[in-house]
Amino acid sequence: EGIKAFSSPFCTLGALAEMKTQGKKVAVTYLFDTPRGIKLFASEAFYAAVPKDGKTQILPFLLKKDAEAEAAKSGGTVMSFDDALKSVAAGRG
Repeated sequence: EGIKAFSSPFCTLGALAEMKTQGKKVAVTYLFDTPRGIKLFASEAFYAAVPKDGKTQILPFLLKKDAEAEAAKSGGTVMSFDDALKSVAAGRG
């Protein structure tokens, strides 16, 4: 169906989870590394789920150590790609 853009990592992962449940094929999903702003494959990223304004924000990172540092700083947790998809699909955010 072409290229689609979303406003945040949470929205991107939510759309990806929805497409997967609908049986749609997604060739590739990109997100941007939180501290560096470089494009990375969503499936290869590490995620920090951190509380913000009463919700959980999902932040993608190229390096696991960066995700761990952000989670430790914010009282959050580190997630894999699959766990981030499950979390978003469950509406945690």
